[in-house]
Parts: sequence; structure tokens; C-alpha cells
Amino acid sequence: MPKLALLLDAPVEDYVTNGQLVRLRFYLEKYLQFFDEVYLVSYDVRDYGELLPKGVAHLYLRSSVFSRIPLAVRRYLFFVFSPLLFASAFRRVDVVRLLSLNAFAAAVLVKIFFGKVVVVNYQFKYPVFAAVEGRSKLHVWLLELRERLFLRFFDAITVPTKILFSYVAKFVGEEKIWVIPNGVITDLFPQAEERVDRYRVAFVGRLARQKNLFSLVLAAKILRDRGISIELLFVGDGPLRNELAALASELGVPLRIMGNISHDKVSSVLRSCSLFVLPSYVEGHPKALLEAMACGLPVVGTDVEGINEVISDGVNGLLASTEAKSLADKMQALLEDRELAKALGSSARQLVLEKYDLSRILEKECELMVNLVSR
Repeated sequence: MPKLALLLDAPVEDYVTNGQLVRLRFYLEKYLQFFDEVYLVSYDVRDYGELLPKGVAHLYLRSSVFSRIPLAVRRYLFFVFSPLLFASAFRRVDVVRLLSLNAFAAAVLVKIFFGKVVVVNYQFKYPVFAAVEGRSKLHVWLLELRERLFLRFFDAITVPTKILFSYVAKFVGEEKIWVIPNGVITDLFPQAEERVDRYRVAFVGRLARQKNLFSLVLAAKILRDRGISIELLFVGDGPLRNELAALASELGVPLRIMGNISHDKVSSVLRSCSLFVLPSYVEGHPKALLEAMACGLPVVGTDVEGINEVISDGVNGLLASTEAKSLADKMQALLEDRELAKALGSSARQLVLEKYDLSRILEKECELMVNLVSR
């Protein structure tokens, strides 16, 4: 069997901190079924091998010098010098897999120096996200330039949606693009029981501008003014945490921000809620939405790119505009019509089981990579 190196754009330490280690382990366990050797390459300064599946070799920055370098600087040094630091491993493997385009520099160098098959995941339109987050025009332009110059270097680019397929096809040939959606570890997200005691509305994700969470807080205020008492429960962290908490306090909206929790505990939080809302301005292919749908929760999402490819309005969820009143109207419809909420939640869960089971998705991905190596 061929050999694979998974090149991370974040340290394993981050996966531990943000609760995503369970998901990373799931990927690695599936890779071990298709590849004779699996290397995990990251810019950690300690060995996390004891937290990884048996058989995965963790390659990290062993020198104590790196531990004294600020993380942001260490990250860029890693992307430039990792092909040299881990040259023996990159010579051994047949395919290098990236879960994000952020590690593109290292992947390009591996391709140039060692001629290995490189498969990169294009998760979302990076320039668009940067613009929504308020980054400078120069920053956005550099991201656009990165895509135009470097996507063509890779042997295959995986994208989660048809919209992203069309977007990436502007830079590379369609034959290089694989549509492989994000998936859910369905065993971790079982069906929720129907709740009737209170209205608790969940959001899971980064507390950042792109997620449009101020509108969700305002929507909760609108509902409370209509006599519908709801609680907001945010799972995640980010730069807007304090501002969101302050706004909710000012408006008298009950808001609990849990911060990051382990991926295997998200399900119990979701299943304690009546509704899931994703009010984003733009998305790639949101895993948190799929996980809520896997639990059978009724969901409200905004009618924007990335969300409206998952939610069929009135079939497996409801779509709203990004405005607070529209969100409030759709939330009210599901909170007050329990039969509708139950029907949409059931349809949402069925969709995930049929199309977004992560085990089957990873099997398809691995088969495509093995076939690519054997050409």
C-alpha cells in the first residue's frame, strides 16, 4: 500500500484546545486503513503521539529553539522549512494531503523538491472570507494572487460544494477537482429527543464577524419583545466574545458562551436545545450545521453561499436573510410549530445519514488518492 503524510496548518495542540482532536483522530484512523504508513506533520514543539492512533508517526519541531519563537513566526518558518526538516519522511511517502490551503507553501516546496503527489483541500473562498472579516484590500489581493499562482501546482484539489468547484475551475482544469463534502461522525451525533420545556437556541462556531452573530442576538431580542422567551447558547470562541456578551446584557437577552469544548461533547449540548441557527454572511460547507442536522434539530440558516447548498428551504430547514427580523421570523415559525420543526428535523437527519456520513466520505477520498498515486 502507498504511504501518506498529512500536513497540518495548525499544531496538534490547537486541535486539543479547540476540541477537534476526536475529528483529527477519525481522519487518521481511516487513512491507516488505506495507507501502509501515515505521518502527521505539524509545527508543535512536543510529541503528541500518545494522543494519536497507533501507527501514526508524529513529526514535529524537536529543537528547543522553536519553543522560544512566537507561534505566528514559528508557523511561517515551518511552512518554508518543513520540506527540509522532514525530508526523509517526504521522500518515503507517495502522497501529501493538506486539509487547508493555508499550508500551501510547504506543499509547493514538497512538490518541487520531491515530486510527490499533493492533494489540497479548498474549504471556502479565502479572499471573500477575508473581506467579510474586514481585512485590508492588500490582504485580500494577496489571497487572490495565491490562488491564481499556486493552485495549479497541486495534483488534486478537493472542494466540498459545487459552487466551489466552479470557482476553483477558473484556476485549474476541472479534471483536477474532486467534490468531497464535509462530513459528520454520525455515531457521535445521535437523534435528539423532542424538548418542550424551554426555548434554547444553539450556535456552534467561531465568534467572528463572518458569522453575523450580532444579528442573532438582535433576533433573540425581537422574539422576547414578542413574548417568546429564548436563551442563546454559543459553543465556540473568538474575537467578538466580549462584544457579543455586552450586547446581550444590554438587550436583556440570556446568552451563555461556553467556549470551545471537545468535539464528542458537542452533541449533548445540541440535543439539549430546541433549535440551531447559523446566521452567517457566507460559508464554505459548515460542519456545525451538518452536525446539528444529524441530531435531528430543526435548523435556520441564512440564504447565502455555503448554507443554501445544504438547507432546502421548507424541506430540511428554513432559510432567512441576514437581517435580524428575518432570522426572528423563521426562528419563531419553528419554535411555535412543533410539527413543522419535527418534520424538518427528521428530514435534516436523513439527509446527513445519506450524504454526509464522514466514514463513507473519507473512504471515497482515500480511494481517489490511492488511484491518483497508482497512475
